[in-house]
Amino acid sequence: MEATRIPDGDSLFRHCIHPFSFKGTRRDRFAHNKLLHLEDEGDGGLRASLAWQRYVPTVAMVHSSGCRLARGMNNDMLQAGTFDTEKRRIYCGSYELTARSVRSMAGAPGLERVQSADVVHHIEHGEIAHADLVFRLLPGDELDLPGTMTAIVDRVWHAHSGPLRHICESESEMADHPSAKLDDAPLGPYIDARPGPVRLWSLIRYYVAYWLWTNFGKSLEPAG
Repeated sequence: MEATRIPDGDSLFRHCIHPFSFKGTRRDRFAHNKLLHLEDEGDGGLRASLAWQRYVPTVAMVHSSGCRLARGMNNDMLQAGTFDTEKRRIYCGSYELTARSVRSMAGAPGLERVQSADVVHHIEHGEIAHADLVFRLLPGDELDLPGTMTAIVDRVWHAHSGPLRHICESESEMADHPSAKLDDAPLGPYIDARPGPVRLWSLIRYYVAYWLWTNFGKSLEPAG
């Protein structure tokens, strides 16, 4: 399905998965510089995954998406015969940022090599909320790719609010759940400032879009 540009004011969520976003020999300390994993596409493009609030319009839906993500990773390891209970993937919660904050990073101080920064809707693995965070870098032999990636990840972290901590049902009996170790984001707690009628409309729009997608596999954008 063709990628759709996400409006500037819309929220996106980055799911936090243990052990990827943690450091230390026991992976017992949250590491904000590991929250975002940028994939180098080899052509000056860097990409990472987010969840668009339009298709996870409630906090409960954000968390359901995160739990499915971790469960899918564990199922993949089971099928590959590499699953280890001690190293299983655990969803810990999510952090929020806006599309506007991402786009403002292009050419910002310290990110002069970032030609463009964007977020686009891109369904992946059956998850209709999946969105791509995409950075394009200016070409040049003098590009310090590792340093540029580090600067981008740090800037993205400073655009986040949260966290929205969560324990999936499958880990409800787990002692010392890593969600308790998440750091507060630089912009403070996430607050859903949408008025009640807007939240209701967001739910209606989601269910209409989901019905269209599951029945016709085409439009995800109901009128309005």
